[in-house]
Amino acid sequence: MTTGQVKVHREIHFIKDPEEIIGVGKTLLSSQDYGEVLSGLVVMTGLKCEHLLKKSLIEYKTPYSIKVIERTSSSEKVREIPTLTLADDVIKGFQFIRNTIEINHLDNRGINGNFLPSVIKVCEERFKTLVPLSSSKESRYTYIQRSIYGTIAVHWYCPAEVLPIDYLAYIYGQESILEGKSEIAKENLANNLHYFDYEIGINRKKIDDKRGIKLNKKGVIILDKFNPQPEETTETNLLLLPIKLPEIDSSNLVELLESDEISVLMQALIKATDCSPSQLLCSQIFEMTDKNEESHLYVKQGKKKRELPLTINSDLILRAVSKLRQSPSMQEWLKLSPSEIDAQILAK
Repeated sequence: MTTGQVKVHREIHFIKDPEEIIGVGKTLLSSQDYGEVLSGLVVMTGLKCEHLLKKSLIEYKTPYSIKVIERTSSSEKVREIPTLTLADDVIKGFQFIRNTIEINHLDNRGINGNFLPSVIKVCEERFKTLVPLSSSKESRYTYIQRSIYGTIAVHWYCPAEVLPIDYLAYIYGQESILEGKSEIAKENLANNLHYFDYEIGINRKKIDDKRGIKLNKKGVIILDKFNPQPEETTETNLLLLPIKLPEIDSSNLVELLESDEISVLMQALIKATDCSPSQLLCSQIFEMTDKNEESHLYVKQGKKKRELPLTINSDLILRAVSKLRQSPSMQEWLKLSPSEIDAQILAK
């Protein structure tokens, strides 16, 4: 005898203005307080504190997405997730907490015991009027991480042809939980996972259920998972806009780093940072402040980190890198491997 499946009903809360939530998240992300930066990262990535502090690594993927790498002793899982602000700013916040907080001696319980209370406190204080709860016993941190990040990500970045439940399962790293389940079973599991506790809108009669409203925004690219290529992506079948690096006057780098001509901008960055084209496009480039309040720029590719020469204002360099990565003409180049990027751009 087969037992029928009963659909579980859920209570819905409403987000009136996603941009207001993300605005607070941006402010937190730019803080020098680790609890605020961690909270900002939770808002922008939906990752739990233990993943941000220890269990995962993140790498730049596109202007509005990152790769999340979870390593164990026997395997490595990689997925791409959208960021609710510029990926460069997320990378910068991630590097700040990894370089500020000492956690090597702590396990997951120790990490949560030492750092989670600060994040919970920040979320309660900064999102009190923006994130409604059913009772005072619930945690805003929990719902920001489990539900609100995903709700906004679907609204902004999910293609119309992709089911929200499938999009959310992928970006939260929970595809295996829903695999092979019936539609009702998937919905019930999604409710237990808090995927749909929040909707964009004012009330049930005024829900904004549109998906992918920012897919036409400059720099936004559909996640590879939901944007399959008909052919294997190689340098021969990509429609790459050619880049010929010009000769430039190195004494005029400050002005050249503001250039709208991509080849000039890239060459100026190469001269200013001693980075290769692939590092400028694909690696983590971030700023850290030492104990003497002096700023340092670093480039990190894989496990290798190198300090960059700092003869020009670091903010100008970071703005130029962000501008380069968001350029429409660079988007196809981002699909190549680092060696292919360098081989083509640096070829004489």
